[in-house]
Amino acid sequence: MDTEKILLALEERERWREREEEVLREIKTTPKGERQAKQEELDIIREQVAYYDALARDMKKSVNPSKVSRLISALMKP
Repeated sequence: MDTEKILLALEERERWREREEEVLREIKTTPKGERQAKQEELDIIREQVAYYDALARDMKKSVNPSKVSRLISALMKP
C-alpha cells in the first residue's frame, strides 16, 4: 500500500470535517423550517467522515513497517 494514498484519504477526510464545521455554523443561522435539509446534509457528511476514517485505518494496516516511519514523517509535516 502506498503511503501517498493514505495521505490522500486523510486529506479528503479533513475536507469533509471542514465541511461539517461549515454546515454546523450554517445550521445556527438557518430558520427552523429550513434546517431539515441542512441536517440531512450533515448526516451525509458524517457518513463520509466515518468512511474516510475507516479507509485510512484499513490502509494503515497494510503498510509494511519500513514505510511506517515515512508515513509518520509525512503526517507530521505542517
